[in-house]
Amino acid sequence: MNNQWNFRNEILRAAHRWPLILFFFLAGSLIGFAVSYILPPTYRAEANLHVSYNADSIFRNPDDYKNWNMEQLDVIIKSDDVLKKTLQRLVAEDAYWQNVSSQELAQHVQVYWRNVGIWRLVAEEHQPGRARDLVQTWKSVALEEISSALKNALIAQQIYDHFIASTRAKVEISLRMTALTQIRNNFTNWRTSSQKNDPDQPLDRTEHWRLLSWAARIADLSDAGNALMNQLPAEGSPLSAYQIWVDQALIFIETELPIAQKQLEDLTSQADTAYQEWLDQNHIARGLSMYLTVESTEESAASVKPVRLESTTALVGGCLGLLLYCFIWLALPAMKDHQ
Repeated sequence: MNNQWNFRNEILRAAHRWPLILFFFLAGSLIGFAVSYILPPTYRAEANLHVSYNADSIFRNPDDYKNWNMEQLDVIIKSDDVLKKTLQRLVAEDAYWQNVSSQELAQHVQVYWRNVGIWRLVAEEHQPGRARDLVQTWKSVALEEISSALKNALIAQQIYDHFIASTRAKVEISLRMTALTQIRNNFTNWRTSSQKNDPDQPLDRTEHWRLLSWAARIADLSDAGNALMNQLPAEGSPLSAYQIWVDQALIFIETELPIAQKQLEDLTSQADTAYQEWLDQNHIARGLSMYLTVESTEESAASVKPVRLESTTALVGGCLGLLLYCFIWLALPAMKDHQ
């Protein structure tokens, strides 16, 4: 007698036992159906936001900058401040939410996104009406907070532009002061060395052009400097005329340097103030960029769907019943051989 297990024979035996197989499937389906009624169903409500980014903005790493803004936007939408304000509005409409904390609420909401475009705000609750109220209120609060942050981001950008302008002006004033100081030193040295020469003798042509080059540098710095250059004695004039002109140039420079120093101090104060204001405003803007745009989509109401359908649960239970039958079917021959 051959007691060896044969798969083909077992299949034929199972085919003749279809009532038993059907029993296991139906029993599993009934259990799954009962579980779906015993455990409260979960409903998922979904609302959408449209997020866009100005790709024409110029940055050293525009993709990194954009991705950072996307991450920051995700943080704001799920922030504790947004959830607390959402909870306050929900409590005003439904007493059910009084016993829910913002930490517990955070476990019921989620944001799904990949890049710019449509962002899905999803909320889950055991009642479809509450799920819809939750996602719609959350969306409204998030839009208000983001809109306020973006307005402050625009103000922060304007303050930053003023800071950059003040910083550039500081550099220009510093360069102007450096140039005036160098020219003053050149004129002072020339005036000292010229005392050794006869004041009635015509100035050497080379010296004339040297003084003219220094005068041209003054003319590049201001309109008053241009007028001073035009007063330079004509070529071939006596040394004394040049000495008088150099004295006037030194007086002009000594007058301009304190004015430039005062301008530099004012610009430094303006730049420091603008930088601190930018830091404060950027904090209020939650780090978002003015190049970001967040809008609500045109859907009339949030969509609500059950996460777990009774039919699906029954089908899963039936499949588990079939798996149980297969396990028993495979285990019995092995137990018989062992005996």
